[in-house]
Amino acid sequence: MSDANIRFSAEVCDRLAEIAAAYGLSPRAYLARLAHTLLTPEERAERAAAR
Repeated sequence: MSDANIRFSAEVCDRLAEIAAAYGLSPRAYLARLAHTLLTPEERAERAAAR
C-alpha cells in the first residue's frame, strides 16, 4: 500500500477525525474504507444499466 499526503484545512481535518472516531476508526482507516465503498459516476451508471 502506498502512502499519500493530502492537505486539508484544520476544520476538514477535525471533522474527518470526528466522523472516523464515531466509527471506531482512525482517519486513515476511515478514508481507506470510504475509497473502497464509493462508486464513480461511471460505475453507478453501469450498475443502474445492469438492473
